[in-house]
Amino acid sequence: MAEKSQNGRAASRVPTASAGPDGTNGSPTSRSRYENRMRARADAFRMAIERAPLDISLEILSRAVTDEVPEARTAFYVAGLNIARLHPIRGADDALESYAPS
Repeated sequence: MAEKSQNGRAASRVPTASAGPDGTNGSPTSRSRYENRMRARADAFRMAIERAPLDISLEILSRAVTDEVPEARTAFYVAGLNIARLHPIRGADDALESYAPS
């Protein structure tokens, strides 16, 4: 769910003027989150380049999200060839079992 600003509108995801060039505010926590996010992106990209199964790269990204925002849930789907149905990528997410088709 989108974060709300003081005026009730969705908070901007654009770095503010006080943010550094890397989008952090310079605090140790912010820098650590940024470094973890960048490491996860690099690891996921490396796995894709090495032709690992898609669920491996997506699991790395999913873990990065839930490490930073514990209450977040992720789910990944691919479309069938005729684009008539979405197929879950099992093992790549942390969606509740109740969301997965049987």
